[in-house]
Amino acid sequence: MGGFESDTMPAYVNLRDQVFLPVMETLALTLIGLVPLVTMRVFAEERARGTDELLATTLLTPNQIVAGKLIATYLFVALALALSFVYPATSIVRSGLGIGHLLAVYLGLFGLGIALASVGLACSAFATSQLVAAISAYAIAFVLYDFRWMAQFLPDRAAAAVDPLSMHPRFGPFAEGLVLGADLVYFAAYVGVAFALARLALDQTRVR
Repeated sequence: MGGFESDTMPAYVNLRDQVFLPVMETLALTLIGLVPLVTMRVFAEERARGTDELLATTLLTPNQIVAGKLIATYLFVALALALSFVYPATSIVRSGLGIGHLLAVYLGLFGLGIALASVGLACSAFATSQLVAAISAYAIAFVLYDFRWMAQFLPDRAAAAVDPLSMHPRFGPFAEGLVLGADLVYFAAYVGVAFALARLALDQTRVR
């Protein structure tokens, strides 16, 4: 049931269930586990070592400092996903099917990675310890990833209103090959929030 016999080829392969969904779910969990470990150092390490004061004396504006750190982190996420893209893309291209669907899957994964990185960056911006930044990023990311656990504690209408705010309902359609503008805006909003919070934390540090 779960595999193919030697020297045989199935007449039909369900790419959605056998390729796209496994790739997306596996890499999503990988991102949740990896991204907070990357973002915990971005701001917190400089604050702990005191190098943030040296950075503040450069000719860079606060907006440039924050934007530079965010862009570098997002590029790391993009690079990690690009490396993981090679194997499934090669398999799909050889079959001649589903490359557009696979691109949608990875666009969704990139959006999820951006959202998780934004959460981690915001936590790191306010933390003085990398450990605190990582733990808080993990906690917030797991809560924001899926609000369905709250459904049993909320009225039906409240649960229905809260569920679209979590990442998973926005992340799921990409596995179906659906790229919706509302989902892209949702993930992009994390970037704006992370930038605003990181800038606020930087301003507070300078005042002190």
